[in-house]
Amino acid sequence: MSWPWLPLDIYVHIFNQLPVSVDGDESSTRILSNCCQTNSQVRGAAILPSIWEPHYGARYTHADPQRELARKEKHNNDWRMMFYDRRRLDRLAVKLLDGIIEERSDRTSRARKLCSLSHDVWNALDFEARCAVPEIFCTHGDEKTGVPASYPLTRRYWARKVQGVIVRHSAIGLWAHLRLQGPDGVLSFEEVLAGLSAFFDHASAEIITQLDALASQCREHLIAAGHSLDVENMNGIGLAGICTNICSFMRSQGFDAAGQNFHHLFNHFPHRFLSTHRKTIPLSLVYVFVAIARRLGIAASPTDFPHRVMAHVSSPNPDVSDMYVDVYGSSTKAILSANVDVPRLLLQAGISPTSMLRYIVPSPAAPMLLRAARNILSSLRLLLHGATEVSEAHCQAAMYASYCVNILFMNDDEDIHHLVNHLSDFPLDLGPVLYDTFAPLLQPRRAQVLMDDCKEAIASEEVSGKPPNKRSGTFQHVKYFVGMVFEHAIQGYLGCIKGWEPMCMASEDWIVQMDVDSLPRGRHQPFYHVYALTGPPERYVAEDNIRPLSLTPLMARDFVDTIPQVSRYFDDAEVKETGLSRMHPSPESQLEYPDDDDFATTWSLTQ
Repeated sequence: MSWPWLPLDIYVHIFNQLPVSVDGDESSTRILSNCCQTNSQVRGAAILPSIWEPHYGARYTHADPQRELARKEKHNNDWRMMFYDRRRLDRLAVKLLDGIIEERSDRTSRARKLCSLSHDVWNALDFEARCAVPEIFCTHGDEKTGVPASYPLTRRYWARKVQGVIVRHSAIGLWAHLRLQGPDGVLSFEEVLAGLSAFFDHASAEIITQLDALASQCREHLIAAGHSLDVENMNGIGLAGICTNICSFMRSQGFDAAGQNFHHLFNHFPHRFLSTHRKTIPLSLVYVFVAIARRLGIAASPTDFPHRVMAHVSSPNPDVSDMYVDVYGSSTKAILSANVDVPRLLLQAGISPTSMLRYIVPSPAAPMLLRAARNILSSLRLLLHGATEVSEAHCQAAMYASYCVNILFMNDDEDIHHLVNHLSDFPLDLGPVLYDTFAPLLQPRRAQVLMDDCKEAIASEEVSGKPPNKRSGTFQHVKYFVGMVFEHAIQGYLGCIKGWEPMCMASEDWIVQMDVDSLPRGRHQPFYHVYALTGPPERYVAEDNIRPLSLTPLMARDFVDTIPQVSRYFDDAEVKETGLSRMHPSPESQLEYPDDDDFATTWSLTQ
């Protein structure tokens, strides 16, 4: 007996009611895929491209532009087939990510493959970077009822690292084009400086989206205040009024002069000065002003003005003179006179009249990028004197960004030698970013120096031939284990053991400097590589100075939140009502210390 099947348009209506997920839930697309396997009537509705388009758009917000265009041409805009193509890439990306998590060897080759997939796998990696974690590690926005993924903390860590590789590869490629193009090149100030945030694993698309939203808000603000946005027919007073009101809008949104936090490291990175550090420096305020103004149809550009970056604004109307906007000082005076204010400020800065032109014309993007890199280095130098509190991981990312800019645009040989040595928190960058992408942009001699450094660092990082540290023979006397938390007996800080050695393996100079031989057992006792919650995060500690503690949920969160690399070596926390609680080692740590898991279980039961 045949079923009384419904008309096609009824099935289409039903399928259009399936919820569109933005968080990776595949329930709806799985239903549609299953319906494609049924009879022709249901299948005819389930395969319609219009049914699949919203699901595709919600899941895949990032893509490699050229490959996306090729997919559309290949499948003639069939969103279902495009969805299937992307899901195949997703599965490949997750498989490669699993390999990075579970095996230390071949990480570089896997990272290269993921980098080659580029932004086509960004969303898949983003889901992995936001995978469910145990409730004690949940932060704002995390789903507390989800079943934790395998190796949850470590999965998040490596997914973010791969995302970072992808965006830094893109940023350096963009800067390479910037270096090759002339002063009239098409690359904008906005997209070039957005590349700085790639060193904190943020995509340029994220920055552009934030700027789009700000410009939209500003447009509404100006229209509500009765301002015309017809720039082509606007006189000088009207254009100055619009620019002044953009500055007022920015201040209403928190974008203002930095004050005491002028030298804070985060003032130089778009993802930060668009969010947590809106009271910022002139260059960053001009960046926001120019982005908003251009979206409103105003020809605005930065100028390489000494001491304080200004915005240059021109009109399509030849009768309207160019003007200068002091965004940083806009609460006092936003519009500067080109005939009076600007020459006076330049003379005060020691610029002679014959040299003024280069400081007042619209600046290409490259000088602004170099200026930002110099500002970053200035902030880093002040950090050495305790000017602000910034984590070592953030300092390392900022240093990486500034080194890349200076090497690329200033031919700085000294920075080449420093580059690889300052990248312990970027283990996947060595191959796909530095060796494959950055080095070929340099002169042959300089490129070879960098490639040799990368090869050496990759070999050290992957250590595929290194034997595991087993608790047998001469290692039986090692008392503590990977994942144990402790209090330092003398300095009092909280630490977590990352690894151990049967005796002090530091240099003789370090042993003398730290007065190791004055300890009860001197240098001939186990020493532990540890993470510390305060002060320098990585320490080397004698067994005599370790006082075991039981891990609490608060301690576990503090370690994970304070020291990003903790999540590389520990994938979870074991918080128990009885026995000693500890951080649970990741697959990488278990391969290096294969007996520590069982040893820790036995040891904790005896305490």
